Amino acid sequence: MMLTASQKGNIIESQVANMITLLSDGELAASIPIVDDFGIDLLLTRKRAYKTLYLQIKSRFVTNAKYKNRCDFGVSKKGFVADDAMYVLCVYFDKVEGEIETIWLIPSKAVESESVSKGAHKIVASKSINSTDKWSQYKCEPSELIEQIKTLI
Repeated sequence: MMLTASQKGNIIESQVANMITLLSDGELAASIPIVDDFGIDLLLTRKRAYKTLYLQIKSRFVTNAKYKNRCDFGVSKKGFVADDAMYVLCVYFDKVEGEIETIWLIPSKAVESESVSKGAHKIVASKSINSTDKWSQYKCEPSELIEQIKTLI
């Protein structure tokens, strides 16, 4: 039996929460909201700081069939709010290696202004190391993700 898209999304959200907590040595606390009505999948706070970073997490487990390094992420416009405290975290999970391979931490305002969209904000990003697409500036390694988050909260 195959996992549903919803199951995969929930698993990646939990894995990202665990990764952020572990790699920050507990300096960053990750909380998963009880209700996901506003497109917020994860709340991040820093110890002794009362500022919150909101994440909507989008995951892919396969690349585009035609372009092997291309990942297509869709962000629903329903309930989407572009705000300085809101980010979209796009994650490519490598099933062969069994780990998160590529991450993009994208400000929601950039998603709103830069994505190709009709019914949803569409982020078409390359996981290639040499990529110079418009999303490459947001690509980072897990350890870099922690430092980026610390500068935001």
